[in-house]
Amino acid sequence: MRPRAIFYPEDPRSNEAAQLIIGELFRDPHRKNAVELLGKMTCDDLNYCIEESTHLLAVGSLREHHLESRIAVIANIVVARQFRGKGIGSRLATHLEHEARSFGFEVVRLHAQDSSVGFYEHIGYTTINPLEPPELEKVL
Repeated sequence: MRPRAIFYPEDPRSNEAAQLIIGELFRDPHRKNAVELLGKMTCDDLNYCIEESTHLLAVGSLREHHLESRIAVIANIVVARQFRGKGIGSRLATHLEHEARSFGFEVVRLHAQDSSVGFYEHIGYTTINPLEPPELEKVL
């Protein structure tokens, strides 16, 4: 279960990944424009997934911060509900962090749902802005 890149829209998993992300984004009250956000993600980001045989377990994205070139942004880490609590989100986040470091980024940032802040703090992130949605950061 090693993360691999997804190239939209050519990848056979891209439709399934998009459905997983959209489903989760529509549950988040802070992401009112999920379809527009997904469109930006598919064109501009480095997108990864974790899969096992016929199941897409998780997806996530990495991009450069629009104002600070030393900062990478992790976006849209989503683990399918039935696979949560098995270390898959941690594995994907770690992979994205390694990718960011390999591109020369020094810091990664992300916005999290309130229910996910504890997960990110557990894997080494600190809250830098507690407003809705909370923003967290990790020095690489």
